[in-house]
Amino acid sequence: ALFFPKLISSEGKREFENMCDFRKVGLGTVLPVAAGERFVKLFWLQSFLITEDFSPFISLEYMLKENPEFFMGGNASDRKRNLINRIGIFARRMHEKGFNHRDFNATHILLYYKDKSDIPEIALFDLQRVDRSSVPRFRWVIKSLSELNFTLPDGIFNKKDRISLLLSYKGKKKLNLWDWLQWLLVKRKTARIKRHTEKMTARRKERRKRGLIER
Repeated sequence: ALFFPKLISSEGKREFENMCDFRKVGLGTVLPVAAGERFVKLFWLQSFLITEDFSPFISLEYMLKENPEFFMGGNASDRKRNLINRIGIFARRMHEKGFNHRDFNATHILLYYKDKSDIPEIALFDLQRVDRSSVPRFRWVIKSLSELNFTLPDGIFNKKDRISLLLSYKGKKKLNLWDWLQWLLVKRKTARIKRHTEKMTARRKERRKRGLIER
């Protein structure tokens, strides 16, 4: 922004900067190409962002919806274990570098299985909503793992898989008492997200029935 560069920033510019900063510290994300912004009213900005295509990466959400068999069955157990491990490590590194993606879920997690490897490369996209802090915050791990936990289907991921996600985040083979407390908080937060999502879905459905514009 022209007069208040630290106070006013458009979504396009903010996401461009987040992408650049992620890449500087080795966190995978889409390659930004250009961004711009302009004032259209006092304190009101329009912006744009151009990035390269994120192929060959694909979203975890797409994989789980279109090809769930990839993570199911006897031969797929290693793939699922490797996936959980890599995501947990990525989340830990992201927080250690001072970033927290506020929508850390299957929609925004990208995967790439290079040369038919069973170990995916991980990246994130849609970086408009990113918190920053020089010191990782306690709530980051709870919110991030809860968001992801909610978007992992029960038919593919069991309780052991979900606990393994926290183990990978912690870099441990066994959880201590404090870790178990965090796991309970993750479960509680996941349940709240589920209730909120169901409530919003029902509200949108009712508005559609009444011919009202969705919000």
